[in-house]
Amino acid sequence: MIRTVIAVVIHDRLKNLKRWLQIWDKLNLPDAELRIIHNVHPKNNIDKFQTYFGSRPNVKYIPRQAGGYDIGVFQDVCRNRLRGFDLDFEFLLWFTDDTMPIQKDFLDYYLKPFEDPKVGTTCYEISPQVRRHVRTTGFCLRIETLPKIQFEQNQIKTKDDCYGFEHRSLKNTFHQQILAMGLEARQIAPLKTSPVFDTEGGGMQWTDRTKEFLRYWEFELPPSKVAVISPCFIRYPTIVASMMNQTYENWELHLVHSGPAPHNFPRFKDDRIKFFETARDRQNYGHPTRVDWLNKIRAKEIVCDYVVITNDDNFHVPHYLEKLVAPLEKDNQWIGSYCSQMVHNYAGPLGQYEPAKGQVDGAAHITDGYGVIDCKPQQGYIDCASALIRSEIAGKTGWPSMRHSSDWDYLEMVASKNGGWGRMKKVAGALLVHN
Repeated sequence: MIRTVIAVVIHDRLKNLKRWLQIWDKLNLPDAELRIIHNVHPKNNIDKFQTYFGSRPNVKYIPRQAGGYDIGVFQDVCRNRLRGFDLDFEFLLWFTDDTMPIQKDFLDYYLKPFEDPKVGTTCYEISPQVRRHVRTTGFCLRIETLPKIQFEQNQIKTKDDCYGFEHRSLKNTFHQQILAMGLEARQIAPLKTSPVFDTEGGGMQWTDRTKEFLRYWEFELPPSKVAVISPCFIRYPTIVASMMNQTYENWELHLVHSGPAPHNFPRFKDDRIKFFETARDRQNYGHPTRVDWLNKIRAKEIVCDYVVITNDDNFHVPHYLEKLVAPLEKDNQWIGSYCSQMVHNYAGPLGQYEPAKGQVDGAAHITDGYGVIDCKPQQGYIDCASALIRSEIAGKTGWPSMRHSSDWDYLEMVASKNGGWGRMKKVAGALLVHN
């Protein structure tokens, strides 16, 4: 008899199947068997999935007609009605396809607590959300517990059915059933150090854990993601062409129109361009958008490694991101980077300044053309669009005010709260054309 069956339910995410099989090839678990249960949709090509299995030992591929999501599959196993899934083991470790091991000894964490007969299930996470419950992304049971598990529907069909079993039922959630048996559920480890990893986050995103996961299994690390935040209003957004021509490709542009956009406002087909409209024109130079989007970054609603805050009429030269990301990837001492020069209409050929009409906070614009400014940490000599900041620092800093020149306030706060301007890397090049 096999001691442990590790069951992984997949749908159409071929990438996750590949990852699971790559991980299995790096493990040495002679007392365990991996069973991939495929919820097959009509659009799926089973042959395409099967080709990845080859002759791996202790691996089974079990196709099943789609329905009921992962809990529908679990119900079939508990009621011994899933063809090809024999009940010939001591323990069942159940995973959704996006929860994966991040340590080779992950199985020990799941099995060792069962030495205590009071333990009914071990799990990746016991969540307090909605009500205290066991998240069904990665849990383990003794085989004798399976026929005791109850379901409120004879056949799990919908996502709501799954949520009911996990955490919404008033009296019959998975966790409640374990407790009703006089047993307890144990989380195997704190989430931040767990030997398994929910790669989709379960409502949270773990950028550092993603990198740890990829490094541990020696998977290729994707380039860090840059979130570019740009308010826009009516005119054609030059920033779009600027981003689409970047030599560094892992960026995401959040283009936020102040108020409903006119019907002829351009829409873009690149998946990296996220277009939003606010309910009304909030004015204030686009600063309310900057406030909201930095809050989203702080709350991990937007997952990225670096942040650029810009305007819709700015142009970043094609190697802007590549140049500014590079030193931060090499050295963690840098909190951000900025270009040494920018083309700007704050300075003319003779360096003459004139107050901008209606401005009272020192802003100035030249009236006869553009010039090159040597950037330095001083108001009027640097713009937020000339800088790239680590996301955790940008999110914690937030946007400071609604005044015209609050982009200087933002950069000054970033620097002053994180070791000073000496920790901002100055990168050679005129990489920004402003306005």
